Amino acid sequence: MSPNTESAPMITVVIPAHNAAATLAEQLDAVLAQEFDEPFEVLVIDNNSTDTTAALVLEYCRRDPRVLLQTNADGRGPSYARNAGIAAARSERIACCDADDIVASGWLSAMNTALEKHQAVAGVLEVASLNDAAIVAARGTTVGGTAGNFLGITFAHGACFGIRRSTYHAVGGFDESLRAGEEIDLAIRLLAHQVEFVETPDAIVHYRYRTDPKDQWNQAFENGRIKPYVSKLSRDTQGLNPSRVEGLRNWVWLVRNVPKLKDPVVRLRWRWVLASRCGQIAGCVRYKTVYL
Repeated sequence: MSPNTESAPMITVVIPAHNAAATLAEQLDAVLAQEFDEPFEVLVIDNNSTDTTAALVLEYCRRDPRVLLQTNADGRGPSYARNAGIAAARSERIACCDADDIVASGWLSAMNTALEKHQAVAGVLEVASLNDAAIVAARGTTVGGTAGNFLGITFAHGACFGIRRSTYHAVGGFDESLRAGEEIDLAIRLLAHQVEFVETPDAIVHYRYRTDPKDQWNQAFENGRIKPYVSKLSRDTQGLNPSRVEGLRNWVWLVRNVPKLKDPVVRLRWRWVLASRCGQIAGCVRYKTVYL
């Protein structure tokens, strides 16, 4: 990582990137265009990319001293990259976004203002701008417009959150063994330290859904597989008992919609729900718990 001799930044933007050359420039342009009067740094964690991600970031580094590159060779996923980035950050206030999305105007200012008052803040995701209408119709807008919620626990999507560096390290950062659900796990551990994510509606990220069928299946499967784990964790640490109604409804929905699979929107949604349910079964076996 190249040293930055400018004044200490007020806030650090951390962007994990793996083979992100196709989308990262848009994100960097959006971050650097933020109207923000205080100094800030943008730390890109190139996590074992095999494309031109590193070269792209180095070009930005040459043009703008606010951009810094850190290269990690083992590619253990976004949790590892975020941990590495936050450890290298020079500011107490951290704002995280992803390499394949685009932060909206005012995002950085909203994150910084929220972190003046709160230890952990959750931005919101907007899904209509970067995605085809069919994908939005199939996936829905539940990921957008609000912070995440699992069994009453408010959590921040990894693509749009802010946290104080000292708070992050006090709870151990993200669990690098998790391939999904790491945001919920972090929120549960923060609650154990009497810290809750506070929603920041003005910190908006334009979120990009995955379009490759294999990537969609893997994402849905991993999201489903981790639910039994975080459900068990929330029950053991917070005394929360999950409702099984939603899971049962999803199984019923799958059966009822088999005749409609000729509709591409229904087919995409059906495949996503099926992958998630299969993941939940695998998670129940792996974590030796019941979560329908």
